[in-house]
Amino acid sequence: MSLNLYGWDDNRKQEISGFENSGLVPGRIISSSRGIYSVVNKLGEVRAELSGAFRYKAVSNLEYPVVGDFVLMREEPELYIVDQVLSRRSLLKRKAPGESSEEQILAANMDYVFLVFGMDGGRSFNVRAIERLLTLVWDSGASPVIVLNKADLCEDPGLYQSEADSVSMGVAVIISSAATGQGLDDIRAVLKQGKTGLFIGRSGVGKSALTNALMEELINETGDVRHDDRKGRHTTTSRDMFLLPWGALLIDTPGIREISLTGDVSALFETFSDIKEASKGCRFNDCSHDSEPGCAVQEAIQSGLISEDRYRSYKKHLNEIKYQQRRGDARLEMLEREKWKAIHKEYKNFGSKKGQ
Repeated sequence: MSLNLYGWDDNRKQEISGFENSGLVPGRIISSSRGIYSVVNKLGEVRAELSGAFRYKAVSNLEYPVVGDFVLMREEPELYIVDQVLSRRSLLKRKAPGESSEEQILAANMDYVFLVFGMDGGRSFNVRAIERLLTLVWDSGASPVIVLNKADLCEDPGLYQSEADSVSMGVAVIISSAATGQGLDDIRAVLKQGKTGLFIGRSGVGKSALTNALMEELINETGDVRHDDRKGRHTTTSRDMFLLPWGALLIDTPGIREISLTGDVSALFETFSDIKEASKGCRFNDCSHDSEPGCAVQEAIQSGLISEDRYRSYKKHLNEIKYQQRRGDARLEMLEREKWKAIHKEYKNFGSKKGQ
């Protein structure tokens, strides 16, 4: 099997130019479960796990490989051993659920992330969730695309599209239906041969159904939604990469309940580019857009150019990102200290044994 089918290119070949005689071979992770990875290399699909040295050197879970990563590995009698993760061109991550300040990687090396929402009522569609996911994707380095799915169950998809357009800031919006095939050609037009895409969204919005439709065969089971609140059942329980019939790659993900932001504030300015543009007219360069005199953002709100809800969403996201940055910096400092404590202890023990 050619690794080129899975996104390997000349730039990747150049990246490993110094490893020709190391015995390491490249591959791309297409799924993972409990520390065991399914990896595609020139021989086909193989099983792999991390080397002990990799686990020891890793400072945080951000360094561990995920679906979409290109890796270097060595062959052992029963399975391959991953020694190195190659550079990431994009990285989709969020704050891990719960009180922890850790970040959770969802996938790596995507060209496009499709934000999938259902148009069948309930909690499947929310403009504030669109803003939140857009910020997540802009921070990843991939390009977002909004997919409004289940058009066959919606009387007026145009209403949903108008709401999505009001916060998309130019991001493409696709109306789709896995049941009828509507919008599939639009997705294919974006996700061209050799490109990698990812579906993200709540359970029940139809991600697995869209994956099956694009694969033209049943890959994942699809689940019904509860009639009372339109919340879906989890049908995808892991992240898996599929090679689509026309040569593109697609990562299907489990439904997400919590979208906690982390990363860089610059991603927020992509999502709220209208607020960023308005801020250029502020009297003060460091304007916080709260109550300062001469604030052009507040003037835009008063005139109706920017809605109060959108402004509140922007401030909420901004405060959340800054808070997580402070927590994350403190945690990384602690991890680095613990790492060097362990190294110094190992050297000390080695010196004591040597002197005996």
